[in-house]
Amino acid sequence: MHEAIGLKSLFREISKEDPSKVCAIQQAPIGIAQKIFEDNKEMIRGAGHVIESTVISAYSDH
Repeated sequence: MHEAIGLKSLFREISKEDPSKVCAIQQAPIGIAQKIFEDNKEMIRGAGHVIESTVISAYSDH
């Protein structure tokens, strides 16, 4: 699904200090990550993800 919309995973690891925390760095057009997350909240929640713990930030290379 990610590949089809241009979202590429660059990094994903679990915190050594707190195994309930994960850092995922993805590359995609601005707004895509937020849209995927909003459109698929129930599927994501069903996989055990705590929706309220999610922080999505956007960065630009220019």
